[in-house]
Amino acid sequence: MSLDTISIFISSRFEEFSALREKISKNAFAGLSELGLKVNMLDYRNGLADARSPSIASIEEAKKSDIFILLIGETYGDTSKYNKKSYTHIEYETALTKGMKILAFPVGDCYNPANEKLSDNPLFKYWQESVLRNEIHITAPYTPTEYDVDELYAKIYTSLKELIKQSIKVGFTNKDHTCPFDSKLLYKQQDQVLQEISPYLMKEKRDNKVFDLPVILLVEGMIEISDEISDTIDINQINNYFIKELKDKCRKTIWNNPTYRLVKIDDGKLILGESDYYKTLSTCDIHYHNMIRKNNHFLKKSSDYNQWLSHLKDIVENNNFSNISASLGCSTLLVVKNYLSNKFQYYIVNNSAKKNGNNTKHVIPAFMYQPTKMYADKDDFILQSDLLFQVLKEFGEELLGMEELEHINDYQELYYKMDSNKVIKFLKKLFKKNKAYFKVLGVSLDVYRLRPEILTILVIDDEKFAKLFSQNRKLSWEASTEDMDGLHIVNLDDEEKYLNLMMSINEPLVPPALACLKLGREYMLKHYRSYT
Repeated sequence: MSLDTISIFISSRFEEFSALREKISKNAFAGLSELGLKVNMLDYRNGLADARSPSIASIEEAKKSDIFILLIGETYGDTSKYNKKSYTHIEYETALTKGMKILAFPVGDCYNPANEKLSDNPLFKYWQESVLRNEIHITAPYTPTEYDVDELYAKIYTSLKELIKQSIKVGFTNKDHTCPFDSKLLYKQQDQVLQEISPYLMKEKRDNKVFDLPVILLVEGMIEISDEISDTIDINQINNYFIKELKDKCRKTIWNNPTYRLVKIDDGKLILGESDYYKTLSTCDIHYHNMIRKNNHFLKKSSDYNQWLSHLKDIVENNNFSNISASLGCSTLLVVKNYLSNKFQYYIVNNSAKKNGNNTKHVIPAFMYQPTKMYADKDDFILQSDLLFQVLKEFGEELLGMEELEHINDYQELYYKMDSNKVIKFLKKLFKKNKAYFKVLGVSLDVYRLRPEILTILVIDDEKFAKLFSQNRKLSWEASTEDMDGLHIVNLDDEEKYLNLMMSINEPLVPPALACLKLGREYMLKHYRSYT
């Protein structure tokens, strides 16, 4: 937010708030000039020509704002054909995703806490409840259905002015940044945590001893992603206190991006629905953080422990993911032929402290499914659920320094952006020459976070690519360092290094990486034995 110019976006149904919006348009909160600010009001739909559709234009304008003002009334409005959400609802979720400062004003007698009566439309009701209960942004007391436009304008102006003054004055100097979590606590007590679920777990053998791995193989071998998005509404709630802990005390870099959650596994086919990252943190990752919370009593059969165990068994035994927002991820074991040593090598990366997981390692690329936009047609969804397409996109972002592409709304532009990178463009040609190979290995479940993960392997056997790749590698912010210090390149046939990675408790591989490395290495040793 600039101290001389502030951009403000008003989000509402135009028909329901036309008189108020007209007053805001004429006055534009001019009184804020006494704070030394120039106000830039975004998107009045004032008749200016725009090649974009109104819905896309308003969402794009919302992304530019410093402060997002929501007027949520008693009607839901027109909905997107893709996800059935109203465009105002989508604008609000965009603001949450971008971490904007939000002022929400519920307008209507239905919001009266003395006689609250929310909508019969389940999606609208869910949104109303999300706005009313959200502790991350400011939600003003309700305004009656019959209101005076001047009074409501004054109410909005007063709240807006106070928010700006506090934003300028307070900053973050008074926050307690003592992180309440210590990841080392879990790995010191891992055997206790895993004891009760041992029959479900993947295993590894060392020195004739069998060890439990904190990961479950839900599906082995090829899977299919349904080309139909489930219309099941995710009713799980965001734990705002926990999100604030991660952001404020642990200094985590978190955006509430939209995600695809796993609804069920139907005979090897993954049925996906919509969710978001905050819900995943609140219902999946929270279990892991309960395990590593300082002075916790998780292992003493607490209610937290019982809830975690109940959810885990429900997933494994009943194929029931409804109690969590199980956002789907994908981990890829990257294997590249080194022509100097004539050996295949795989890649492991140290996770950044900014990421949601300290002192850990992962295979690379690895990612959560995040729609490139919050509304799309069927062809767009099929594109976004294309595994190889997603892996190549993340390959570019995580290993080649490409910009993150989730913000791009047009899939043709997305293709263009990817092909503009010479390494990606060259790699895509190798698949046609049978010099690159991609395979799905299965689906795993991280037993700590209760997150499902598609496991894949990408094998590249081309001398020119190996040279080109080594000359253009650049790690993203998600690695512990953007230079190559955070990247480990391991010979596929090095048994000792493999077992050290699998058994490490100081800088452990995260559970999906354990499963991906184990299955991927076994696949390579079976099919590429003469080249390892």
